[in-house]
Amino acid sequence: MSARGLKEEWSVAKYTSSIQQDGDSCGVFVFMNAEAILKGMPSSVMRQNHSVEYRRYILGKLISHAHTHNDDVICDLPFCYKPSGDDINWIRCDECSRWFHIGCIGLLKPTDTFTCLYCIV
Repeated sequence: MSARGLKEEWSVAKYTSSIQQDGDSCGVFVFMNAEAILKGMPSSVMRQNHSVEYRRYILGKLISHAHTHNDDVICDLPFCYKPSGDDINWIRCDECSRWFHIGCIGLLKPTDTFTCLYCIV
């Protein structure tokens, strides 16, 4: 099978991964295994004892690629209206820290607390 727009054929491969030994590192294990595959390393080198340090590594990557919001940036809604003008207000979700234009989420003015659609669902 080939992906849209790509000329190379996909191939099916089977990989084994280290076994997660706790109840809260599944996302970290997905990232650790994906990175091992991309770097051509055996996924067995990434084990439970690496999960805490790998979380810090991911956090550092996310923070290093973060940007501050300004009035020229679209908000985190897929249907951002891209408001323009001098009076553009932002609001941050108290749960996930995503930023949204007040108008895009249907508010007229900022509120003291706010939970976005992503976190409500």
